[in-house]
Amino acid sequence: MLFTYPSAADAAKLYALRGTTRYFYVFIAGTRSESRNRGLCTALIRRCQEIAQREGCPIWLEATTAKSRALYENLGSNYGGACFGEGRGG
Repeated sequence: MLFTYPSAADAAKLYALRGTTRYFYVFIAGTRSESRNRGLCTALIRRCQEIAQREGCPIWLEATTAKSRALYENLGSNYGGACFGEGRGG
């Protein structure tokens, strides 16, 4: 997965951000299993949103699971129509 993921994600990013030269890029945001459901990732993404809004730049977020995609959508992200990987972590 690691070898095919970047090329597919890069193609989606190029399409979604076409014409954009400055943007913030959140490659991976993860939480250890014992620390989940405490709002840590939400706080991190909201902070990124504040900075990006102040700078006038979009944010490219990469979701590798349906749960992370739902989190990003709940925080106002537009789903770009691509889902990569299985998002398994510890």
